[in-house]
Amino acid sequence: MEPSPATPPEEGRELRRAGFALVLVLLVVSPWPYACAGAEARFALAALLLVASALWSFGRSRSGAGLPGLTLPALGLPALAVLQLLLGRSAAPWWTAEALLVLLAVLSAFLLMSEEARDRAAARWLASAVLATCGLQAAFGAWQASVTPGRIYGRATPIVTAPFGAYVNHNHFAGLLEMGALLAAGLCAGLVRRGERRSAAAVLAGGLTLALTVAHLASRSRGGLVALLAGFALLAVLGGSRASGARRAAAALALLGLVAIGFGLFAIPAGTRQHLATLVSGPRDASATYRLDTAAAALRTWWSAPLLGTGLGAFADAVPGFKRGHGNVRTTHAESDALELLAEGGLVGAGLLAALAA
Repeated sequence: MEPSPATPPEEGRELRRAGFALVLVLLVVSPWPYACAGAEARFALAALLLVASALWSFGRSRSGAGLPGLTLPALGLPALAVLQLLLGRSAAPWWTAEALLVLLAVLSAFLLMSEEARDRAAARWLASAVLATCGLQAAFGAWQASVTPGRIYGRATPIVTAPFGAYVNHNHFAGLLEMGALLAAGLCAGLVRRGERRSAAAVLAGGLTLALTVAHLASRSRGGLVALLAGFALLAVLGGSRASGARRAAAALALLGLVAIGFGLFAIPAGTRQHLATLVSGPRDASATYRLDTAAAALRTWWSAPLLGTGLGAFADAVPGFKRGHGNVRTTHAESDALELLAEGGLVGAGLLAALAA
């Protein structure tokens, strides 16, 4: 007797697994082609994420499941991009259309991961993929900075002035490793809380927290350091609010963060420590001055269209009329994700992102 064909729920389960597996592969692979800075790599990544999400969504429907609970909040920012295009409110419609494509791809993958990670085994696979990606980038970034500083894969270009790892911008590298360091710290704290402080997994998670923090600080990203401090503080608050011994858990997580950052500051070169110390002493270099001027220009750009913004993805074309200096430099980003979102999406965009986060 021939085996009976798979039932729809089983077919759906396999499609969901295939979509989830493709997203995990893309998580590990995507940072390496110059962190997808090129348009070709960016479009290819977006297309593959949409394919993975389509497989997962089709499998979910075959299993009889409805839309994920985060679907409507996740559609907020893409809907804003469509509205800006329809109303002609974008300073660069082509870039807003590209931002719409990338948003749809990334947010669809976000929905996929948020649903699949409800399963403990899938959550472990997801955490492992993120930590593997961050660990490999940290090791490569440290090696490359010591062998060929200021270069990516041995090559240098006039427009790439502060690369690190496979990223053309050291701040973006720091953003990736911040995520990994906080995830590793959270895993370590969870294992210790369950009485597994001497387990190999707890030791590995603790060691990875220290290693990722060192590589993060070695990138010389001052904004990254501020974000890392805020991240460890938020992790302590969240960890303490969910534990039976709230104060003890919060204190342990805060201590882990301080130890990680203290160890990182001790391990990095003296010149890097002095560079990061300008956070306290005030800007002394052209880079810091440029960032402050850009932040002021971003605020003026937002004030020109406070409600709907100047178009998602259109910051580079919207900001020139509001700059008070560095006129010979094409400012492609606000050097602050929060200010850039405010300038591009206005109060509506900020509110939609806050709703999704909530």
